[in-house]
Amino acid sequence: MQAWIISNVGSGPTLGTIDLPRVEDQQHTSLVQMLMVAVNQVDISVAMGVFPAGRPKVPYIPGIEGVACITQSSQFPVGTVVRVSAFRAGYGPNGVMAEYAVIDNDDIEPIPDGVSPEVVAATGNSALTGWLAMRVRGNVHQGDRALILGATGASGWYAMQAARHAGASSVVAVARDAAALDAALNAGATATVQLTPNIGCDELAEKYRLAAGGEVTITYDALWGLPALAALTAEAKGARHVVVGQAAANELNLPCYLIRVKTIDLLGFANHQIPRLRRHEAMQEMLELSRDGSLDTSKHTTLSFANLDSAWEQKRTGECRRPLLRVAQ
Repeated sequence: MQAWIISNVGSGPTLGTIDLPRVEDQQHTSLVQMLMVAVNQVDISVAMGVFPAGRPKVPYIPGIEGVACITQSSQFPVGTVVRVSAFRAGYGPNGVMAEYAVIDNDDIEPIPDGVSPEVVAATGNSALTGWLAMRVRGNVHQGDRALILGATGASGWYAMQAARHAGASSVVAVARDAAALDAALNAGATATVQLTPNIGCDELAEKYRLAAGGEVTITYDALWGLPALAALTAEAKGARHVVVGQAAANELNLPCYLIRVKTIDLLGFANHQIPRLRRHEAMQEMLELSRDGSLDTSKHTTLSFANLDSAWEQKRTGECRRPLLRVAQ
């Protein structure tokens, strides 16, 4: 079969031909034929050797998630289309950027009727990050004034929609790209704030308050740095500030009083902290909403399986938020 392979830490994948994988543990694993594969930032970080789990064991097949058809299984009917995950790709097991893969049964999820493989792949792990950070970690609820830092990114796009579906009274999308912010208004944002060079913290905080219609009660933060400091300044007492990334800066000079006096809950987030069953439930909810036309899953580009090198580069540079590969029809 054909597979993309990482042969050296620090380099991208190359296309090769290897033997079809075998199901050694027929009780707990299944053989699947891959239909769609998503390219995630995690895939790139692991390959480059900068992921927190450490350097991967090469050679290996990358790819932490995709959509597949059951080929051999003791638990799922042959021919069933499912969502599959391979979060340990590079650290022992192989990933899913291949024509076939062996997947733990616990990492296989049936998908709702009427949802295409492309929509399932487009939703995926990035969407889960945004959705779970807001719905589970941040407990966004009716009447919240929500601020989404990095709203036009692959995860922020779904954090914004999670706030809208939870009944937030205002959802403010924050990013640099003016055109993408305009699109956010059609996907759940009630207002936008564009990040511009040389803006000061107090000025930005005031823009946040005006856009939110008052002090912010919950923030989704994929940026850190100055945008986060301005958000903390604009937040109300008892606000929740959920940190999922550091796209703007890795460090922040944070005055103690912002947290202590306002009693702000500063909450870290990572998908693996959420129980597997809760992740599966959230994915089912999002897929049902997308099927009903209530969730915007349009932020993706689909390429052929042979074009992974192009998709990899698009994801690495940020040219495309959610590159997908079509492996088979």
